[in-house]
Amino acid sequence: MNETRDFLKRLKQEGLVRADITCGKEHIVIDEKAARGGHSSKAFQQVKTQLMSRKKLEKQTLLYILGAVLVVAILISFLDANISGFYRSLFLPSGEPIEKQVKDSANLSTTALSALDSSGKSRELIRAIQKGNIGIARKLLELGTNINGMDEKGNTPLVTAINYGRKDITEMLLTGGASINVPDKNGLTPAMAAAGKGNRLVLGRILENGAKIGQVDKKGNSALSYAVKSSCVPCVSMLLKRGANVDKPDGKGRSPLLVAASLGNEAVSVVLIKAGASVNRAAVDGRTALMEAARVGNIEIARKLLSAGADLTAKSNSNDTPLTEAAKNEHPDMVHLLLAEAAERKITLPEAENTLSVALRDRKIQ
Repeated sequence: MNETRDFLKRLKQEGLVRADITCGKEHIVIDEKAARGGHSSKAFQQVKTQLMSRKKLEKQTLLYILGAVLVVAILISFLDANISGFYRSLFLPSGEPIEKQVKDSANLSTTALSALDSSGKSRELIRAIQKGNIGIARKLLELGTNINGMDEKGNTPLVTAINYGRKDITEMLLTGGASINVPDKNGLTPAMAAAGKGNRLVLGRILENGAKIGQVDKKGNSALSYAVKSSCVPCVSMLLKRGANVDKPDGKGRSPLLVAASLGNEAVSVVLIKAGASVNRAAVDGRTALMEAARVGNIEIARKLLSAGADLTAKSNSNDTPLTEAAKNEHPDMVHLLLAEAAERKITLPEAENTLSVALRDRKIQ
């Protein structure tokens, strides 16, 4: 070791060693050829070996550090996705994240959740439902959270669970005594939500428990309106059997039958007609179900409406008739059906000649 130090000292005195400061690190640079001449080969090899060993050690240390950083990053990512993210939205009134007080997903901090006020509990219950976190939802209910309480946005637990398709949470809420008639801030009830989602199982459960079906939301839509728009035949049938008004208009003044015809939904239209729906009930703009069927070109619905006595001569506020709707929307089969029906009824359609001449001129009807 002394020989090595003496060797480096002599090299430095002879100007063969210089200090090179780079990026805060000191490097010893030796002119190997000059150093070998006249100096101990053994001493030189010792210095060289020490320098190489130091360099190798630095490389290994760097690799170990990089590996450790990578492992930590992976662990943090995993924990964040499976635990921390699970509770990120939960905060105490002081602003301290509840996740800091949660050991794992199966052992929630009752103290942390209990620290929330009533509005905070309702807020977190809605969030848990939206995320499908039945564990937190159950814990919050056990802590006395209002099962029918709204969050700051006016969402209610049961309606939220139905809208988000959370079957297990929906069942838990129903079993736990959630009101089946409490609407959210928009007037949407659980029955409307289930009908709108076409969820016949939940709707059936709600109806069996005595849900009110005459309620309407703030836009004037009833559960039947939602069922028709979702094209859910079983939902429509269940509501009608429970006494829903078959002709109750929606928020735009359209009857359920008119809406079904406008959507081209034959199955729903048939159910409504069989239930006694008025085939000639007009909307606020004067349009009828037959006009809608003619517009979309649905022959089968038109036939069902005509068989039930639909008016061929009805006019909308814009002077549209079933025939003009069929012609301008280029439905030749519908035009022929309506003309044939008019002939059979021995009815003259004043608009027929002009409508057909225009359609033929524009080659919309062959």
